[in-house]
Amino acid sequence: MSDLSKERILVVLALFLCVAVCLIAASDTPELSPISVIYTDVKLTESTDSSEAIKVTNTGSTSSHLNATQTSLAVNNSTASGEKVSSVFPSGKININTADKELLITLPGIGEVYASRIIEYRETYGGFHMIEDIMNISGIGEKRFAEIKNFITIE
Repeated sequence: MSDLSKERILVVLALFLCVAVCLIAASDTPELSPISVIYTDVKLTESTDSSEAIKVTNTGSTSSHLNATQTSLAVNNSTASGEKVSSVFPSGKININTADKELLITLPGIGEVYASRIIEYRETYGGFHMIEDIMNISGIGEKRFAEIKNFITIE
């Protein structure tokens, strides 16, 4: 087999791999994130001051997907006993014009790739003018928008 034949075979294989990678990247597969897994049997306790966040304490050990209302604006803390406590703000909405990558990932169906695309879009176009603008991002269509629209804001 000549060197020219070997080069042609390698070029064809490289093109095939490029097409395969593009097809995989273009597919709308759900992104899995370790943030989307929590413990069940959650107790909600409202604080006496309405300006303070609602405290969520994990009491179970079975993992499941977190309800998007509970994940919005979650901040993990530890008590003196080492018990994990999360603060969930009453509005339950994430401002997509100011949220960082970690906060965007807490939205249902939004992983690291989509969070990066959201940040890149708002930096390129000066932010979102209405929440529907998020559908201008590659991979976020009507279906994914329907999942997150109640959890995002542009305030």
